[in-house]
Amino acid sequence: MAISREFQNRFKDLSDDKDYKTKTELAKQMGITYVTFSKIYNYGIIPKFKVLIRIADYFDISVEYLLCM
Repeated sequence: MAISREFQNRFKDLSDDKDYKTKTELAKQMGITYVTFSKIYNYGIIPKFKVLIRIADYFDISVEYLLCM
């Protein structure tokens, strides 16, 4: 399990810009579980590639940008 503070910060910045009442609602909109969302948001755990693609697609960014590459 890989952890990245840069990835965590980028994800937080993107997530906090969205106007949702709850993080659970935002995770659902992204098509990921709240558990996965929480692991990324709170700990910077990098998920499986298919999850990274869902997140990148949701925010209309590249996976490379999301991972701070």
